Amino acid sequence: MRLRVKRSEILIGLASKISHPWLCLLAVLAPAPFCMRFSRQFPTFLVYAASLFGLIAIYIVIDAAHVLGRRQLLDPLYALWTPFVFFFLIFGWRYVRLR
Repeated sequence: MRLRVKRSEILIGLASKISHPWLCLLAVLAPAPFCMRFSRQFPTFLVYAASLFGLIAIYIVIDAAHVLGRRQLLDPLYALWTPFVFFFLIFGWRYVRLR
């Protein structure tokens, strides 16, 4: 029996293996601007909780984009890299404003 794999499944598998290390970088860079300032009233637990929730939410969005690419609803590369670009632009804007 011969296994047939669609081109989109191969492409989305490769793109997801390339993009998941960027998720770790995003998890570190996203909360960093909030941790640059220190005061006694700074809610440290709130920053940790929001960062953890944000990481889980971003992972769910990336997983949904993976399904969209695998099912050929969108082009696999656009489906997977669009959320990454969107989140890097949002969190990168915080670094631009720090200067």
